[in-house]
Amino acid sequence: CRDLGNDPANCGACDNACEPGFVCSAGACAIVCPPNMADCLGSCRDLESDRMNCGGCGNVCIFTHSCVDGLCCAAGRSRCGAYCVDLDGDEANCGTCGNVCATGAYCYGGTCSCYGTVCDGRCISTSYDDANCGGCAIVCTNGTRCSSGTCGCPYGTTSCGTSCAMLSTDESNCGTCGNVCGPGML
Repeated sequence: CRDLGNDPANCGACDNACEPGFVCSAGACAIVCPPNMADCLGSCRDLESDRMNCGGCGNVCIFTHSCVDGLCCAAGRSRCGAYCVDLDGDEANCGTCGNVCATGAYCYGGTCSCYGTVCDGRCISTSYDDANCGGCAIVCTNGTRCSSGTCGCPYGTTSCGTSCAMLSTDESNCGTCGNVCGPGML
């Protein structure tokens, strides 16, 4: 007695032997593919790198694309999730998948770069940022503004102690710092 459904020497019928490399499954000879390969019309194919069977049997990549981890990608692109990306210039996948550049930074040559300093995940200019003047978290206060990386009084005002004053209109600093206008004087 023979099991015609699973016997490689009698597959589906007596004396119907499967060829070497094939097994009998449900009464039919089927190819045995190594792990990570698939049977595509009787031939084992690597669906991760075969551009004629990319991601599935018969899924052909166009001639300018290659099969990268089961996804047809243009030359020089890598697969990151469901997309093909340029790891040399993609701010969301800079150098490696998932490496996100700071806000305002750019990706060049697989490295995140910034035209300033990265403070709290943002690329900023510490030369003119009032909240990061000359360095991260150095805050300009009391009306001062950041200019060339230093907190100072804005144009047209003068530093009077801990604040900036417009000497032509400030009643507490009338004409000069500390000169207070008397009652009824402007």
